[in-house]
Amino acid sequence: MTETMSAKIRENVWEKIGGKEGGTISALAASPGSSTERTIWAGTMAGIFTSADNGHTWEISNSGLTSPYVQALEVSPSYTEDKQLFAGAVNAGGFSTITGGKFWERMQFWGTVPQVVCIAFSPNYGRDGKAFLGSDGDGIFRTVNNAKTWNASNVGLSGTAIQAILTSPGFETDNTVICSVVENGVFKSDDGGRTWKPVAADKLGKLTIQALASSPTLRGEGRLFAGSETDGLWYSSDLGESWTHAEGLGGLSINAVCVSPRYDDDSTVWAGTGEGGVFRSTDAGATWKRVTPEADSHSVLSIIALAEPGGQTLVLAGSYERGILRSDDGGEKWEMSSGSLSSQNWLCLALSPELDSDGVMFAGGTSSGVFKSVDGGASWDDPAEDLSGLDIAKIAISPRFAIDKTAFAATSEGLLATRDGGDTWKAVKDPIGDTELRTVAISPDFESDGVVFAGGVLGQGFFSTNAGESFESAEYDFGGEILSDIAFSPNFASDGVLLVGSLGTGVVTVHKSTDSGETWRKWVQHPCSTQWISIAIPSNYDAEEDLWFFAAESEVFKPARRLRQVWSGTYPSARDAAVLHITTPASYEQAQAIFVATSKGVWRSGDNALDWEEINDGLANMAVLQVATSPKYHEDGIVYMLGLGGEIWRYRDVPDTRIMSESKATDYI
Repeated sequence: MTETMSAKIRENVWEKIGGKEGGTISALAASPGSSTERTIWAGTMAGIFTSADNGHTWEISNSGLTSPYVQALEVSPSYTEDKQLFAGAVNAGGFSTITGGKFWERMQFWGTVPQVVCIAFSPNYGRDGKAFLGSDGDGIFRTVNNAKTWNASNVGLSGTAIQAILTSPGFETDNTVICSVVENGVFKSDDGGRTWKPVAADKLGKLTIQALASSPTLRGEGRLFAGSETDGLWYSSDLGESWTHAEGLGGLSINAVCVSPRYDDDSTVWAGTGEGGVFRSTDAGATWKRVTPEADSHSVLSIIALAEPGGQTLVLAGSYERGILRSDDGGEKWEMSSGSLSSQNWLCLALSPELDSDGVMFAGGTSSGVFKSVDGGASWDDPAEDLSGLDIAKIAISPRFAIDKTAFAATSEGLLATRDGGDTWKAVKDPIGDTELRTVAISPDFESDGVVFAGGVLGQGFFSTNAGESFESAEYDFGGEILSDIAFSPNFASDGVLLVGSLGTGVVTVHKSTDSGETWRKWVQHPCSTQWISIAIPSNYDAEEDLWFFAAESEVFKPARRLRQVWSGTYPSARDAAVLHITTPASYEQAQAIFVATSKGVWRSGDNALDWEEINDGLANMAVLQVATSPKYHEDGIVYMLGLGGEIWRYRDVPDTRIMSESKATDYI
């Protein structure tokens, strides 16, 4: 980045510069009101996003969530008065908001925390306070006091793995709730969800029903709709007592169903399929045709239909890995509509040493493959098709990348190498093979020594001294633990110092070698329950002084002076904030700054990790996975961060012009 370009970047304020838009959209919901008044929410693998412009652009809204993978969303029928939504998140139970999604609070359950996968409100929730949650493994939970308390309600159910739940539009008088049980069809309650009985067992008994929907009323031609995992769609005209198999969906997997807001006039229903695309029925679900073009017929997980002026209907379909599909005319024409919505599973970011001139960044994560940007993170290319399913744990770029075009990626199926700047990647063969790797690092003297070190599960480490052309297994087994991070001394050629962080059961360990990896010693161990460790060795590292840092759980550690085997720890953020990554600039001796990525934003220390300053002005995505400093940080002060969902943000760090917040006292252990 040139001096002129960096001068245009605002000081001490984060700005979002890009990311890969789209991703997996598992749930969609919208508030009542016209297109100019409503809010739309999207549940994703990166939390919850909101849209105030009818689904054109999105902003992340995760404050209070403790799990990013949101798989259920539902809006209170009395939202105009109570501003309430419910959400279900993997491994975190249910969440509620009374601020329209600005802040979420975790629901309280007696005993186990259920895996909430579906939600249904009473149509009269504002008066009766009743709502239902379906869980994967703990059955159905019911509230009668506006979510203050929840109680299990499973009498009569044949299982506790619930897939979908629906309240009758006439619930106030008929007290009917419908739910589905995995591989056990549909169940019905006539007493407000207290007890259950199977319905249409002869037809639906062993089917897994993944989606339930209802017409606005059940009078006249009103119907219930049930989308199955393996046998298309079924509909009922008698409140779920009997069901008819629809035509045109065959054995497709139906993940989502929604009904037209004008169903009483147009009899229109839409279904999102697992095999790809959106199907539409204009005869109350009897027959179906696909309406998305083949190129946009991705696997659909969620779908909503909203009334628009002039009799039009807006349909939004949330897809698997491809973001949101949008139709403004009820399904005739479709376009992608994921502006500013990044729901990628990215976990790692790597910057080219010549970022200011070549703009190259690499990123990757769970089931993602390697993505590449050539414009400083603003836009990203898709990974090669044969690599798109790989888990990418770490990417290391050669210090001579501008010349040798070399980088390595540690993956779930071995090590990948590129020699052409990331255009193509090839697997490194024996002895690594398809070993699950978690980390890889390149020597700072790569041009002369050709050293690459990779590590993974079961304490397996692999060395190369010929620029990654071939590897040898490390003789040391690292206690059989998972190798998670590697750091070379900046003076590796002379001091031979190499650090490896490993993850064990209830402990993280840093192993140290002072002879270029020939022998090792357990240097420091820290008991903790988290599964990450990050190591940073500053560029002015001296083997005698031995000052370096590692982060685990919620703390940053460094060796105490004079007592090398005694370690001091500080909490950069709150004690419940995970410190996921730590880094120092390439020229630490010129700009002594340490940055950490935490679950509550980015923090900076200018005094060797004694005190910490929060630097989160302008940052909307507080779930930060990694920070990286510009290769010329001592000149331009630029810091980058990878946020949850694959968002890339940039910050110009100018401490002298920043209003310093009060640093909290240092905690020592």
